[in-house]
Amino acid sequence: MVNRDQVAGIAKQMKGSVKQAAGKATAGEPRSEAPPTSSPARCRRPVAT
Repeated sequence: MVNRDQVAGIAKQMKGSVKQAAGKATAGEPRSEAPPTSSPARCRRPVAT
């Protein structure tokens, strides 16, 4: 029987393994930025006055 702490620990290990593999796969490559939106004003929330 597996308890909650063990499940949480296994999930944390898996998350670390995925992050490590992703880091190795992208090593040396610059981060790509999201393409600019056509209308940045639409993305912003209105300011409450």
